[in-house]
Order: sequence, then C-alpha cells, then structure tokens
Amino acid sequence: MKFVKILFALCISAAILITATPALAANLMPGDKGDDVIALQQALAKKGYYQGDINGLFGSQLEEAIISFQNDNSLAASGIADNQTLAALELYSGEEIKKDAVISINGEKLNLRSKASSDSDVLTELASGTRVQILSTKGSWSLVRLLTGIEGYVSNKYISDDALLEDAQIYTGSMPISTLSEGATGQDVILLQDRLKELNYFSAKSTGNFLSVTVKAVKDFQKANGLDATGIVDLDTIITLFSDGAIKKNVQAVSSVKEESKTPENVPSISIEGSKTAVQIVEYALTFLGTPYRLGANGPNAYDCSSFTKTVYAKYGYTLPRSAYSQGYGNLGAKIKSVSALETGDLVCMNTITDNDLCDHVGIYIGDGKIIHCASGSQMKVVISNLNSSYYKKVFSWGIRIID
Repeated sequence: MKFVKILFALCISAAILITATPALAANLMPGDKGDDVIALQQALAKKGYYQGDINGLFGSQLEEAIISFQNDNSLAASGIADNQTLAALELYSGEEIKKDAVISINGEKLNLRSKASSDSDVLTELASGTRVQILSTKGSWSLVRLLTGIEGYVSNKYISDDALLEDAQIYTGSMPISTLSEGATGQDVILLQDRLKELNYFSAKSTGNFLSVTVKAVKDFQKANGLDATGIVDLDTIITLFSDGAIKKNVQAVSSVKEESKTPENVPSISIEGSKTAVQIVEYALTFLGTPYRLGANGPNAYDCSSFTKTVYAKYGYTLPRSAYSQGYGNLGAKIKSVSALETGDLVCMNTITDNDLCDHVGIYIGDGKIIHCASGSQMKVVISNLNSSYYKKVFSWGIRIID
C-alpha cells in the first residue's frame, strides 16, 4: 500500500490533530525492500562486496556484504545501512533539507543518478509519486534524499511540490508504509513496535520481527480501539494507531514479571539476536511469563521446567524428551560448556539438587546473560533469571544447541 494512500486517509481522519511533515525514516535494514535497496545493492556490488541479485530485497547476503564493508572501513559492524555507512558508499552527504517534494513523471520510472548528468551512473529508479527531500540544486538538476537516507540527482523538471504534505494533518513521527502481519520484518515493524510501546501495549525490545508478542500487542490495541482484533496491521489500524486519538493502555494494567531480586519490571528490553527461528522461540517463550509451576503439569494452565521447554521448542518443530534429565543427557545437539558461549535459543541445563544428576532443571537462553524457565521454589512460575548471578553461576552445567 502506497504511503500517499496512507497520508490521504490520515488527512480525512478527524482524530488526527497535529500538522507536520513526517520525520525521516530510519536507514535500511534486513527485511526492507524497494528501490532504495537496489541502490544499496548496486553500490556494494560496484565496490566488490555484494555478488547477489539486484532485486531490491534486503536479505542475509546483503547484510553480510554491509558488515564486511563496515569492518573494512572502521564502521560499527551492525549490518544496517546507517548514515555513516551510506556516506562511506557515497550515497549520503549530510546536507540540510531545503524542502519536501514528490517525483512526477508520466513514464514508468525516473533514474536517480550519482551525479548531475544524464551520463552518470544510475543508482536506482524512482516511481512517480515517490516522496523526496530536496537538498540542493545544480543547474537543471537537484540533489534529493529518499526517506531511507540514500541520495542522488534527478532532473528538476520531474520534481513537484508535495502539496498533500502541506495540507496533511498527521502523526509527527515516521509510520509503516504498508500492511503488516505475523512474519514481517524490517524497519516498518520497528516503527510499529515503537508506537505500540508509546501506547503501553508493547514492552519488549523493538526487534523488527513481527512475531507472537507483537501480534498480541496489535490485537490488544485493536480491541481497545474498536477495531477487528485480527492481529494484522491494515490501513484502518495504521490510521488509528498513529493518530492523537489512539487509546492508550492503562499503564497499571501492563503485565509485569519479577527477577530473582523480586523487583517488578516489564518484559525486559533485551536485544534478541540470532536466527529467525531463535528469535521466534524466545518471543514465544516470553508469552508464558507468569504461567504457574506445577510438578508434572503439561500445560496450558501450568507447567514444570521440562514441559515448558518441550512445549516452546515443539511449536517450531523441535521434539524434546519430557524430563529434564532426558533433555540434558539426550543427543539433542552440540554441548555448550560455558555461559559466555551460549546463543539465543539454546537449551540451558542446570544442577539444582546435590546428586550425581547434573541436569535436573532446564530453561531457554534468551540473550543478554538471561534465561527464561519455569521455576519451582519460592517463585513457582515462568520467570526470567540472570545466569551471571552467584546462584546460577553455581548451578549452570552446560547448554545444548537445539537449533540447527
């Protein structure tokens, strides 16, 4: 769905009160797609870092190329095309914005060029209606910036004032530009998660992965705001979500969990890194926080430690034995001998009882030195604990790399 369509819908929404130009969207990252990504792929291909298809899809091969380029140019190896990376690729100048505009052309596409000349390299092609920001002019050419930060030159005769933006009454921040549903990734999902967080529906880290925790937050928002609770972020949801009239969730109703210190906190803002499956497993596991512990229980109303891990992994196709002992001593994957070597999604095996069995308790590593597990003792529910605490340092036995 085109951004212009969203803006038009926002203009006629009575609930939206603030007049402003949307903020510049964040830079390109895995999961993004479009003409901007083509420019990035071509720039990296020209420098010998990218050998994949020039298809406008920001996949793992492009991410690896960016990381390699960043390492070679003393940049933070994030895999994201931030302004510093774009500048090193000669795709970003940092010039001040003069005004907003749109591309207006009768043909299919307009070439975005590397220099103010029709003989210069074509960075990518822009469709009519593409929003740009004019930075400077050079004769009959203008240097323009796309919403992801990529810059290039277009002929002045194809630039028109963005009259729609001048009249639009819209949310002052960036917003998603297309329908989103479970499984989506990228910058639009981060914008969605950040906005849900502002309204108290989402309390986890904004990872850019639209998984079960985000689906639940969207459904909760939709219910509270009189929308069909589908979990799909359609046009009506975007309009309502990014309006001043969006109904916030009562902050006192936001669910909380307790660490070992008994200090209440929301679902922690950890950086969930790893494969897509690992991230899915962790986000799914987080939905069980607070579920009661009961020895021998198999859910859904209560679990013990091993039925909890078995249930979480099973959702993503990994079959684990029922007992903690069998999970720890079964041939389920590579054994990880230290906490520092654990990766997101690893099974964590612990020795909490003094005997010859070194695996009587299990949990799932969620990153940032923490595990999620169904704890007995004084907690008696699914909680998050810190493996670097004195207690868990003592009882840690090993990890198992369940995910292929």
